[in-house]
Parts: sequence; structure tokens; C-alpha cells
Amino acid sequence: MSMYTIEAMESTWTVIDGMNGMSFYPEDFTIMDAIQDYGFEGICSLEIEYGWGARYTMPGFLDCTEWLGVFPTEESAIKVLKYTYDED
Repeated sequence: MSMYTIEAMESTWTVIDGMNGMSFYPEDFTIMDAIQDYGFEGICSLEIEYGWGARYTMPGFLDCTEWLGVFPTEESAIKVLKYTYDED
């Protein structure tokens, strides 16, 4: 992950528990987008939460990891991101 940088964001998140596990989307993602992506049968639960999320991204490219969230602080979001991807 050495070429990747950490992106952390404070936002209102759409949290979807679906057939593919938990997904976190920043505030520009709407409930209608979720229904289009997952279908009614693909969503087990949908919640709106406020807090911090983090992901690895490569500036100038489309490559990035999924968002991890929702955390009460930026530091906790980054700590879990590094732990998840086994970075020191």
C-alpha cells in the first residue's frame, strides 16, 4: 500500500448491510442509489450515521479501497484502516 495515501472524511454516511456485507457511502450517495445498486432483496438494513470514514486512495488514479466507517474520530477511522490492511 506504499503508493496509496489515506483519505479520511467526516460525513453523513449511508450504511448498508446487504448480501455482500457492510458498505459505507458518503453523503452524496442516496437511498435511491442504494436500491438501484442492491435491489430491494439485496438490502438487509439501511441506516444513516454521522461520523468519520477512511480509505486508501491513489491520487490521480481511480484505484481506492472501500470506505471503512463509521467512527467517532478521524484518528479511530485511520487506526482501523491501517489495522484492516495490516499497515504500521
